[in-house]
Amino acid sequence: MNEQKRSRFSAYAAWLERATRIVTVLWLCVFLVLIVTNHPHRAVLLLAGFSLFYACVRAIFPGRPWFASRGRFFDCALWILVAVACWWFAPWTATVGVG
Repeated sequence: MNEQKRSRFSAYAAWLERATRIVTVLWLCVFLVLIVTNHPHRAVLLLAGFSLFYACVRAIFPGRPWFASRGRFFDCALWILVAVACWWFAPWTATVGVG
């Protein structure tokens, strides 16, 4: 890979890292607002959707983003597992505080 392609790739990787961090901070703010305003079911569904977002970002984009741990396949499988688990247990969070 020549120097120009490397610099373009590193600029792209830096942009991707900043973008995912900004999206994560915004997601966390929305998540906390949903929790504080007593919407735990929506917050858990948001968590599941965001986990799927991370799985897609890890599968599509090259390199090793800041939220990655090991190999690409393992990271995608882990994020998908977290999303499915959150979605599976989401109905129970709808009953929190009822009664």
